Amino acid sequence: MFRSIVWIIGVVLMFVLPSCQGQQGKSRGDESYDEENVRERMIETNRRMLDQERGWINEYINDRGWADSMVSMGNGGYIQFLVQTDAERIVSKQDVRFLCSAELLDSTEIYVEEMAVREWQIDRTDGELGLHDALKKMGKGEKARVILPSYQAFGLAGDLEEVPPRAPILYTIEIIEVK
Repeated sequence: MFRSIVWIIGVVLMFVLPSCQGQQGKSRGDESYDEENVRERMIETNRRMLDQERGWINEYINDRGWADSMVSMGNGGYIQFLVQTDAERIVSKQDVRFLCSAELLDSTEIYVEEMAVREWQIDRTDGELGLHDALKKMGKGEKARVILPSYQAFGLAGDLEEVPPRAPILYTIEIIEVK
């Protein structure tokens, strides 16, 4: 019986596979399957996903009444100072110790223990890319809320543990020490 099934599958594949060759660059109806068309469709899909995520973030900010106090960081993220000082801004390669909490936009806290106190060297320590940018806008003693889009936080795929795909993250950060 098993040999019969394998033989039938083999015969079917002999006829199907040759008919599939040479399809690249050919059209099926109105759709072209050449490499450039696929690339353009992927770019457009990515743009739509980023626009959707931007919409989620803006809606979140507006729903909380933060629109007047949240400032764009220029990387897709936003920062809102809760405590601001005259301290010098943090710069690349400085060592920074900071309190940090993080949550998804649905208020689910993530990495509670791991986030409590963090120590980073700015632009050198592996971590959420957008947090480096946010920390460089802050100084010792300052506290801020930071909202990062997925591509500046845990990536489009999330981390496959606590952070789902395409998840913007809300951070609350307080700078304890800068060296």
